[in-house]
Amino acid sequence: MPVLWLCGPPGVGKTSAAWELFTRLGGDGARVGYVDIDQLGMCYAAPTADDGAPEPPADPGRHRLKEANLGAVAANFRAAGARGLIVSGVVDAERGVAAIPGADVTLVRLRANADGLRRRVAERGRSHDAIDAVLAEADALDRGGVDATVIDTTVLGIAEVADAVGARFASWPPPAPAATPPMAPPAT
Repeated sequence: MPVLWLCGPPGVGKTSAAWELFTRLGGDGARVGYVDIDQLGMCYAAPTADDGAPEPPADPGRHRLKEANLGAVAANFRAAGARGLIVSGVVDAERGVAAIPGADVTLVRLRANADGLRRRVAERGRSHDAIDAVLAEADALDRGGVDATVIDTTVLGIAEVADAVGARFASWPPPAPAATPPMAPPAT
């Protein structure tokens, strides 16, 4: 299953651009699915005194859980006839994305400069601490080992981001393989 994964820090436009691509491709007749990776990691663990839903120490950010769930979702979409899956969501800045069984993942990292991210996150009503955390995540992605095509969204609107991704990956999803014609019976 080909997976086109738009990743980056909060506020960069991942979800909006991925949804725009999904609706465009679906409107053009492409058989594609869409999922926001964050939804695949919403899981309450045993609460602690300090946290009602702590992340497991071995899986900070629940990235492994999200990736395992994405493998299952991709398989189910493929079984339902989808030819590709568009994903939006964060990735682990240090290790990128692990191999996902049955998925051929193409990462597209959306980025924006610090002023752009600060403005976008503030418009969402987030606290100063949340803005600092987003900027730290963006810096980690800039320094990290995430192997991805990078598209700067600082001055782009959602339609323009979708245009840029679509231009870079014009042949995504790949066309369905041609049906193999039945073999003619042997001549007698």
